[in-house]
Amino acid sequence: MMVLHFGRPVELTSFDALVDAMPDREFERLTRSTVPLLAWWRDEARVRGLENCLGLEDLAEGDAWVEYAVSPHCTSCGGRGKSSYTDVLLKLDGHVVAIEAKHSEKLYATVGKWLGSPGSDNKRRVLHHWLSCCIGSTLTPLACRDLVYQMVHRTASACHVAAHNRAATPHVVHVLFGSEHVAEYVAAVDLLARTLASTIIRFAVVNVPTGIGVDYDKTKLDLDARGPDALREALVTEKQLFVFGSPDMVYRSP
Repeated sequence: MMVLHFGRPVELTSFDALVDAMPDREFERLTRSTVPLLAWWRDEARVRGLENCLGLEDLAEGDAWVEYAVSPHCTSCGGRGKSSYTDVLLKLDGHVVAIEAKHSEKLYATVGKWLGSPGSDNKRRVLHHWLSCCIGSTLTPLACRDLVYQMVHRTASACHVAAHNRAATPHVVHVLFGSEHVAEYVAAVDLLARTLASTIIRFAVVNVPTGIGVDYDKTKLDLDARGPDALREALVTEKQLFVFGSPDMVYRSP
């Protein structure tokens, strides 16, 4: 049975406890990617489907951390900033799987846009930490300026945890729920994989066909009236907010 955690230190006893532990901001809108992720994740059969799609064993038996934080603070690099929060991070025997869920979001800013011009010294230090200390890459900021910055630090998080988990293989998996931007995510992840040219990191994009469930509209009205607790209640009582199809591997790195 999967062991659930919220953040890094808190072990939870159930899916209900996980939903209760998460902050209100995650349940302010039905369109937030957290919502279909939780609705999908609570069904072990769906997790098994992802397991088969990725070709990994015991995915549903691993330790799962929701919103796993990895800090960019580094005494060597000297950078400071916000932690990278992976939606779900799974620790398996010999593998670490970082799952990033997307629903309606377009791609986030590239490294070049995030750095700005000329770019602060602190941001360059943080980027160096993600690339060098975590991923083990010698890429320069110029060489990775077209990469999506969020994808870089999510990859760094996976590598950081894998290195401290008996040299496990890091996986970075984007799970798209009914996204209109599948092609863009595939192109961005492929560029990341080709630019890093790592023989260790495995990248994948999985599309989960997603439609509106019979309880979606009623829950939206309840959410407008009562706030985040209405959405928590809908998830805990297994209201049909979405209808999910089988996961489809649309990209796997060479």
